[in-house]
Amino acid sequence: SVEVFCGACDAMSEMDLTPDLPRITAPTLVMAGDQDILTPITQGPQGAGSDLIAALIPNGELYVMEAMGHTNLMEAPELSVEIVSSFLQRVSTQAKVAAR
Repeated sequence: SVEVFCGACDAMSEMDLTPDLPRITAPTLVMAGDQDILTPITQGPQGAGSDLIAALIPNGELYVMEAMGHTNLMEAPELSVEIVSSFLQRVSTQAKVAAR
């Protein structure tokens, strides 16, 4: 509904979780569409886009999906699953190697 959408937009514009991002210890995949107009990869001076979010997370990794908007899971579900699966397999392998 319009009310839910407006409420979500208000919440995103009013909160700042960037101070918490450096405390994330798990490898983190941040996915973004290069044509996302709702949450652009690079935000203005008062915002944190996907690029800054990935940069502030110590093990953060940004994957930019070309020709993709805000809803990559609906726009390209197979590609989204492939990207996430590949990331999880890679970090799982790295964790196993590190544990030896």
